[in-house]
Amino acid sequence: MANIKYTIQEEIATLSVNNIGWKKQLNLVSWNDTKPKFDVRTWDETHSKMGKGVTLSEDEMRKLYKSLQAYFGEGEVVKTPQKPNIEERFEQLKMNAPLFIQELKNVLLYMEEQRLSLWEKKELLLQSDEGKHNNHILNEIESLSTIYQGFYEEYSILILEADDEQFTRFIIL
Repeated sequence: MANIKYTIQEEIATLSVNNIGWKKQLNLVSWNDTKPKFDVRTWDETHSKMGKGVTLSEDEMRKLYKSLQAYFGEGEVVKTPQKPNIEERFEQLKMNAPLFIQELKNVLLYMEEQRLSLWEKKELLLQSDEGKHNNHILNEIESLSTIYQGFYEEYSILILEADDEQFTRFIIL
């Protein structure tokens, strides 16, 4: 199979994050040095590995946009609110999901008792630990991600977007 050259010109949106940290994203991508196109697919954290996806020209994307407007709002102009910063999103999560946050605190306290490094905590929370640590922690995290799926996905996105200082604040709660 021939090597495919690609350059992500712009990361437009992260649509979701799966349980191993791969992000489903809408990006503007140049494939084999051609004009950039809109692209929806899953990517690993470093954008070095990708899943299957769909690539759309600007014309196709505009048609899709208009079709979605018609489907969801019958052509109404929908204002896109400005995305809150990462700290605001974390505070919203804490307010909207107190039970999830309480159970998460218990898991984080146990991790602290185990004297795990910042990186080990991040790996475990993103469920990319590959069995290096206590299965009890992994079972608790799997349970959290199942019971509180939407909240856990948002927390995972925040973890992936956070720098080390922000991540430290997110695990102190």
